[in-house]
Amino acid sequence: MADPYTGSGIKLPTNYSLGGNFSFGGGSTGGINLNSWTSGPNTIGANDSTQQFASSLQKAAPYLMIAGAVGQMFGTYYAMKAQQYQLESQSLSLEFQKDISQINARQAEFTAQKTLEAGQRQAGALTMKYGKVKGSQRAAMAASGGVIGEGSYAAVEATNDLMKEIDVYTINANTVRAAENARTQSTNYGIQATMLGVSSKNAMAGAQSIDPFAGAGTSLLGSATSIATTLYRDKLVDRLLARQN
Repeated sequence: MADPYTGSGIKLPTNYSLGGNFSFGGGSTGGINLNSWTSGPNTIGANDSTQQFASSLQKAAPYLMIAGAVGQMFGTYYAMKAQQYQLESQSLSLEFQKDISQINARQAEFTAQKTLEAGQRQAGALTMKYGKVKGSQRAAMAASGGVIGEGSYAAVEATNDLMKEIDVYTINANTVRAAENARTQSTNYGIQATMLGVSSKNAMAGAQSIDPFAGAGTSLLGSATSIATTLYRDKLVDRLLARQN
């Protein structure tokens, strides 16, 4: 059996490695002084492969960052272009709704005018009807020997005249009411058309204010600044490590 204090004949397992400072023998207690005793397989070949892979990544890093910057630039361009198209489409849609509202406003005003004309014709027809009735009654009164405008004949004529006035008033009131409702609706459509027109112009102005090329350029400039900063920092780190070695 080998002497543990002299270290002769000591063999380490193949899956153990010695790290840090160590010494064999000497000192007050003698023996092996191991600052580090780690368990693991032999990784000399693996370390070389890892270093080569890391070196390849480090060389490819600038190209990867440039590719990412270009991709981000195109992404920014198409995102802003899509937003521009969306605002233009919204503006056209609002413009179409404005035109429809204007058509509705004109139609409502036309309805109001036709309602007034229809009311006037209805009132005129009613007046003529009462006139014929009055004429027939007077003829009947004269045939029967009565005196027109006296006694019960006068009361009949007065009643007919009053009913005619009431009917004409009712027609005129209904006509004016319907016409005013139509004109109120026309005014509302006009206000709606004005608001839609303003919204359409605002949307189009927003679309014209978007510059996809400027956005893409700004994105590329920001990425270039970040890449330059990263590469400069990596070079400084490499110089510091080289000085320490």
